[in-house]
Amino acid sequence: GLDCSITSETGLPFSVKSALKFENQAQFNPLKFAGEISKNLNIYENSRVSEIKNGCAVTANGKVTAKNIVIATHFPHINYPGFYFIKMHREMAHVCTFHKAGDVNGMYLGIDGGYSYRNYGEYLIVAGENHISGKGRGGVYKRISDKVSSHYPDSVLCHKWSAEDCMTLDSMPYIGRFSRKSGRMFVASGFMKWGMSSSMVAAMLISDMICGIENPAADLFDPNRFNMRASFDELTSTVSRSLAGVTSRIFSVPDEELKDVKTGEGKIVRYMGRKVGAYRDSDGEIHFVSVKCPHLGCELAWNQDDHTWDCPCHGSRFDCDGKTVFGPAETDIRLYF
Repeated sequence: GLDCSITSETGLPFSVKSALKFENQAQFNPLKFAGEISKNLNIYENSRVSEIKNGCAVTANGKVTAKNIVIATHFPHINYPGFYFIKMHREMAHVCTFHKAGDVNGMYLGIDGGYSYRNYGEYLIVAGENHISGKGRGGVYKRISDKVSSHYPDSVLCHKWSAEDCMTLDSMPYIGRFSRKSGRMFVASGFMKWGMSSSMVAAMLISDMICGIENPAADLFDPNRFNMRASFDELTSTVSRSLAGVTSRIFSVPDEELKDVKTGEGKIVRYMGRKVGAYRDSDGEIHFVSVKCPHLGCELAWNQDDHTWDCPCHGSRFDCDGKTVFGPAETDIRLYF
């Protein structure tokens, strides 16, 4: 029922075999959008919640009680109940912006691992090189830049960053009651690559649930659903990846030693009889970390593109000094000798 058509005419700098064109789309700046809709809200930053129990959110500086609590933390930090660490994994995407590149006159998403293209002001934004967190092969920004340069030789790389997306077992978001026993606690997560639209679905659906209004989409997004046929392959991969991450940390012995770590490189090495993560900065100084993710114990992997230690099981990330960048891990991985 969508207003769409098949075409081979696009604003892209290369020919395409076929494209599905959707009419009357809107492009949002997510920060400006969030700023507008939150104008009349009281938002308290730097207030990490360490525990939620009986309608009370506990922070370092006090407790907040509420009749209803919504867990909208990207990847839920609470392992039990809910078991979201089994029901989701994280996939990383990489983004670059370019100046002096062309106007593609639209928003484009390449299928089968292709790049996405869109303009914002004087910039061309190109995203892609998706992979499971902690499983990247390095060189992602160069590959994106080389691709754009091949079509726009005068283009200039201006910004680059990465983002993580929560991927569910059956490719549908988890929106609704956190668990069957959670009472007045709700969750919004697993938006895949569609955060802007899925967040609005979550806002409408959870608002209806809190107000006691029946919503016909509630069962479709119910976080407690499970369809074996739709979820089996992804569930098997998620569990296998988690088991591999734990067993690798416990049983595998690294071949590299500290002398094998080059400038600007991070590796898991043997040092002083221990298995540790080591990063050598531009001054030659070594930064040591534990390779055990404090979330559920998986072995971390070095991300050469962003210079972070990433968890391949659930996507927690840490900087080269072990400070937590993204959860669900709630503690750092700093290591001292």
